[in-house]
Amino acid sequence: MLFEYFSSTKKVMKKLFNEFILTDYIGGYKKALKKKIDQLEIKDSTDLDSLVSGLKSEFIIHQIELKEPVPSEPIEKTILKKDIWDETVQQKVYEIYVKIPFEGNQDLFYCHPSDSKLVYFDKGITINSNSITAKIVLENSGAVFYNTALNRIIGVLKSNLLIIHSEIKPWNLGIETLIKQYLERKK
Repeated sequence: MLFEYFSSTKKVMKKLFNEFILTDYIGGYKKALKKKIDQLEIKDSTDLDSLVSGLKSEFIIHQIELKEPVPSEPIEKTILKKDIWDETVQQKVYEIYVKIPFEGNQDLFYCHPSDSKLVYFDKGITINSNSITAKIVLENSGAVFYNTALNRIIGVLKSNLLIIHSEIKPWNLGIETLIKQYLERKK
């Protein structure tokens, strides 16, 4: 679920883990939940348990779970590079595009939590609705070089997501109580 505040900039997002403040993002969920409850018509015959369950499933923030990476075949390319004497030379490299499927709320990739121990990517990462595509460029081919680069990417993703998940946990744990409070006020 992406709220108006965030959707207006969705197409130009480029800053992984640094586009939005996570507390603001959670605040957007809270505002949208309150607005939705304010618009409800609740009668004596309304099944409140069913209503609470439906609202909870709609407004819970699903954590991201990374799945098994799927690499492309290496593509051999030649790039121009400066050597130690500052002369331009041709360098053979191997490009591999790795697709990392995931489940959960993709917007969390763009949220910056209050903890400032985050590590950022500079480029080469694209987030789609259900996968991440990362471009790995290697000067040497081989499983060891590939695995080292892939593990670095996955390590950065997991360390950032661990912090984000810990900060959305209170929202997810308290959402049912909050919904019941809002519904009580509405009645």
